[in-house]
Amino acid sequence: MTLLKHIITCLYYLFIPRSYSQLGEDLVILNHLEWLGKNIKSPGFYVDIGAFHPLDGSNTYKLYRNGSSGVVIDVGSQKKFLFKLFRSRDTFIDAAVVPDTFSEKHICLILMVMVLQLIV
Repeated sequence: MTLLKHIITCLYYLFIPRSYSQLGEDLVILNHLEWLGKNIKSPGFYVDIGAFHPLDGSNTYKLYRNGSSGVVIDVGSQKKFLFKLFRSRDTFIDAAVVPDTFSEKHICLILMVMVLQLIV
């Protein structure tokens, strides 16, 4: 996906109030927090591993809109730019989170597949 397409997607999501997650996971998270007695409108902190995108498919963007901030972890300089542009309160870590048992060769293969998926 080109950078311009990513930016257009972000602008679209900024003006459409809905679930930002792929399958409504953000609404489930908010529901559980309310069930636990937490005020979802008050600022909190989150860690989002495999954040993917600042808005599209994001499990934490609704929390961010409610004033929360946190650490988001994913691989890619374009993603880092988008998070800096649309979620400036978050700290972006450009890294992959993998088990200790993964070899460097295995991780490089996964990253190559991800790059190919972005190109196609």
